[in-house]
Amino acid sequence: MDTKKLIQAIKMLVESEVKKRFAEEKKILKQSIIKELKQQPIKQTTPLVEKDPLDVDHLFETKKPQTQKKLFNNDSPISSILNETYQSGEWRDIGGRSFTSDMAQSFTGGSMMNQSNIQDSEGRAVSMDTLAQTEAGVAVLGALTRDYSALMQVMNNKKKR
Repeated sequence: MDTKKLIQAIKMLVESEVKKRFAEEKKILKQSIIKELKQQPIKQTTPLVEKDPLDVDHLFETKKPQTQKKLFNNDSPISSILNETYQSGEWRDIGGRSFTSDMAQSFTGGSMMNQSNIQDSEGRAVSMDTLAQTEAGVAVLGALTRDYSALMQVMNNKKKR
């Protein structure tokens, strides 16, 4: 017999024996794992979910009033929007402070300027008297407090043509 053929035959025998042993060991290992799993009671644990440190959704959630009274009973889309706006309560603090009757003039076309609204470029409050002392300040006050209703009427008339 040739030595190369003998070596090849031995390799084939060894490989087949290793495969058989490996298969037997694998089968025994599987059975022992299955037996061990059957003996241990399975504990149902709830997974621990860590809160995402970058989650900021809770900052934007608004509390809804418990009683949701419908003021507008019409089934139109406008009524549902008005009801939603009323129930959200966002209208209660227009401009960062509570809406009062003193603020009503600014919504009726009157002057919207008061001492707390005029600020310089750095955000500091500027009094109307200080602003009126300079020529540029007078021009700014004139532009801010001017009645633009006549201009708006002319523009509306041109749109109608």
